[in-house]
Amino acid sequence: MTTPPKLKNRSPMPLGMMDMQDPMPISGSMIRANKQSLQPRKKSIAVTKEVNQSGDAKKPVTSGSVKLFPRILKGSLVSVVRIPVPIEGQNLYLELRPRNFKGKSTSAIFIQDASKRHIRLDYGYNKSTGQIDYHWNQKGLSKTFKVTNHQPAGQWGKRLYKLGKTKYVGTTFIVFVALTDIYDIVVAEKPLRQISKVAGSWSLAFVGCQRVGSLGAGVGFWINPLFGTIILGGLGCIAGGIGGGFLGDWTGGEAYDFAETYYYRILQPERVESFDNQESIGFQKSQSDQDLSGF
Repeated sequence: MTTPPKLKNRSPMPLGMMDMQDPMPISGSMIRANKQSLQPRKKSIAVTKEVNQSGDAKKPVTSGSVKLFPRILKGSLVSVVRIPVPIEGQNLYLELRPRNFKGKSTSAIFIQDASKRHIRLDYGYNKSTGQIDYHWNQKGLSKTFKVTNHQPAGQWGKRLYKLGKTKYVGTTFIVFVALTDIYDIVVAEKPLRQISKVAGSWSLAFVGCQRVGSLGAGVGFWINPLFGTIILGGLGCIAGGIGGGFLGDWTGGEAYDFAETYYYRILQPERVESFDNQESIGFQKSQSDQDLSGF
């Protein structure tokens, strides 16, 4: 009785006689080896998931509602911005700080120009009433705003005076928002993109505070020359600062994405395409040479 030849010495056989060959024995060790070869791949996938989860967990939350509060605080620019009052030929500005004045002023709100013409809301001794109260002091603008020097301001003047004195709180808010923006730049995945957003946000917030505030002051002057100019001018500046901050943040991000997509990345596909064309030309040439050699 003859023994079948060994597996390693078998010679190729016709396809019809393949079923006559002895089946290759599969041992349990081969099955276990196949199972073990699959395990490292599963582990690597698991490790990748864990790394991604840990990376996401370490990222600081700097978007969404957390950023809403600092953006709203950009309306505090009203405490430092000079709001133009659109009265023809006057060149006046609504401000919370005096100009051409040395020392600490007891006044809170000013409508003034580069010269000494001004109207200011003051609290102190009033010469016309002989007592300490809230009153208006003016120089050269009595006819424009329908107010006399040392005229009592009343309850509305008292409220406006207290709001004007919050300029120091507004300055503190501005510093806080600036530090928040610096932190966002440091922790951002794309610092240049965040710088673009921050620059756009501050620029449009400042411009918005000026322009919308000036529009409000013009409408307010038509309603009431003094109180209307101050109230609507201030509210317009706050609204313009907030809206400009949001718009500038979005515009800065979109501008960076546009530059990155259509300026930087558009150059690479052209180079790759030309390189691929050279390869395809060389491949076609080699194919044609092979076809010609076959004749």
